[in-house]
Amino acid sequence: MTGLALFLILLSAILHAFKSLFIKTSGNKYVFTLLYWVGGDILIFPPVIAYLLLNDVNELQLIAETSPYIWGMLGLGIAAHAIYFFSQAKIYMKGDLSLVYPLSRLAPLFVLLWGLFVLNEDVSGLGIAGIIVTIFGTWVIMLEKFSLRHIFGTVKKVREFTIFMALFTSIISAVFFIADQVAVLHFHPALFVVFLSVDMLICAPIVIWKCWGEFGKEWRNNKRNIILTSFFDYPGYYLVLIAFALAPLSYIVALRQLSVVIGVVFGYLLLKEPYGKFRILGSVIIFAGSFLIGAFG
Repeated sequence: MTGLALFLILLSAILHAFKSLFIKTSGNKYVFTLLYWVGGDILIFPPVIAYLLLNDVNELQLIAETSPYIWGMLGLGIAAHAIYFFSQAKIYMKGDLSLVYPLSRLAPLFVLLWGLFVLNEDVSGLGIAGIIVTIFGTWVIMLEKFSLRHIFGTVKKVREFTIFMALFTSIISAVFFIADQVAVLHFHPALFVVFLSVDMLICAPIVIWKCWGEFGKEWRNNKRNIILTSFFDYPGYYLVLIAFALAPLSYIVALRQLSVVIGVVFGYLLLKEPYGKFRILGSVIIFAGSFLIGAFG
């Protein structure tokens, strides 16, 4: 992995953790998310179009040469991003940032489990160890007390709606990670960002219909955070797309999981959320497991 790829992934991890902090502290999560998506599009489109023109990227030729399989993966990625829009907002309505954020970032685990049980891929011993470590970290992060009742009762928490939705969000993010990585190998990352903006056209009518009266209030109360998150989101994910071309997907997904630890620290220190010791310990264990999965699985 090049130094540039490492820098881009670590920067993306920090930006992603800040983005989640701002969503958690917003008022209407759906409106906040849509507004920063719009802001991200406004920011990213001019440089993306300029890059395509200045570097003679032939979009029409790329589109003409695209196979149905690639179009299918692109469509799957767009659909998964749209579902992620709503599930991400939902988990922050009631769940603590330091709990639901790491549980929603288990994509490496689900990617490897998909390869193991569905595609019958070979998994290394370190990959198996990563699965065990990640599941253990997930269990630790849900602990409230170190007692037999809480230790064995933690398993039942998976049935709680917020935790279930956080895990579902992880599965959805695993889907678009796989789909995006396939699509970006064919499409130029700049052109791929243009395609991803279709998500906004899918989600915007639903949010406008459900939350029309909330836009003005959300903008007045969280204008600064909306603007900042606009810088953090699309540009931050574009850093990941560039890194896809510089390093293997496995290392990118593994290192980006550092955002799990950062997000939990934000929740504990800035939002004063409870059970900080268990959640920080659990996030570190999840990161270690995710790294084993991503780098060696």
